[in-house]
Amino acid sequence: MKDEDLDQLLLQARPAASPAAQEEARRLARTMTSPRPARPVRRRRRWALPVGVAAAALVAGAGTVTAYQLGVPPFQTLPSGLARSHAVPVEWRTGAGTLVSCDAFLEFSDRDPEQRARINTMIANADWDGYGQRLYDALPAADKDVQTGPGPVGQMVSRDLRRRALEASAGPVSGSAMSCTYPEGAPVNER
Repeated sequence: MKDEDLDQLLLQARPAASPAAQEEARRLARTMTSPRPARPVRRRRRWALPVGVAAAALVAGAGTVTAYQLGVPPFQTLPSGLARSHAVPVEWRTGAGTLVSCDAFLEFSDRDPEQRARINTMIANADWDGYGQRLYDALPAADKDVQTGPGPVGQMVSRDLRRRALEASAGPVSGSAMSCTYPEGAPVNER
């Protein structure tokens, strides 16, 4: 049997549709092929876009401030009334070849703004090039075995910065802090 013969047989075998069924089929076809009626567009309030942009800016700004605060070593908050000086760069290379790079800070309280300014000016005006290496080279041989920072160098830095601050501000400091990194990679055998 050929396709044309099958088509002819199927046409002859189909039941006749009632006029009501034919009308319903036409109505359904019109409904399915006609475009949908436009839905009413909800109007956004005029302030929605500016508020959204402002919220995004605040969230981004908060993340930036937090990242900045966490980027200031030694990554901790200070008790109320305690202040920290500008960072003193301290860098040295150990006998094993490890480069240690630190930021040292003086911590002080009960300082008037003039004394704080003198401490920060002392730090800003000093030549810190080679400072950490000079301190490391002055260590006794036993202390040079320490390959991590701040170690014995940190103790020497603390004593020296306290002495300098005392001379600069005519008053003692509360303490000191150091934060160290290893720009070329951490030492293999830490001690």
